[in-house]
Amino acid sequence: MDHEPFEVSEARIKLGVEDSWEGFIPMGRNKTFNNLMDSIKELHDKKNHDYANEDNPYSNFEFASLLIREFTNPVDQSFACLIGIKLARLGQLLSGKEPNNESVEDTMRDLTTYCGIWAAYRKDLSFPGSKTYKHWDKTLDMTGKITPDTKILRG
Repeated sequence: MDHEPFEVSEARIKLGVEDSWEGFIPMGRNKTFNNLMDSIKELHDKKNHDYANEDNPYSNFEFASLLIREFTNPVDQSFACLIGIKLARLGQLLSGKEPNNESVEDTMRDLTTYCGIWAAYRKDLSFPGSKTYKHWDKTLDMTGKITPDTKILRG
């Protein structure tokens, strides 16, 4: 039996689209939650405009995934991913898109900051007394490679 996705009720608002379910917004019982989801969607759409190309809303993540393949250390991969996503954004903005959020200069500052934090992390790995080092078992190679018996120490 073929059913329509929603029943028409007083709890739905029609936004001027005739003969279609498009434009119907289910209000639900939790208006606070629905309003939160609406604001999250709006923020997502604004940010996605700056980060991804028009044809593929995931292009920034796909670009970042190419970068992380060059690294074996999961922490290095995390830094590379963040940097890759910002580089994808920068590429979109330098190609002529008008930013919805932060400026091109802010994006470049973010990239500089991520690289600086990454450099500090890598430097701290080389000092056995550092806070970074104490989170890893001594089986972590100082080049950042994790051996099969590497353990993350708790506490």
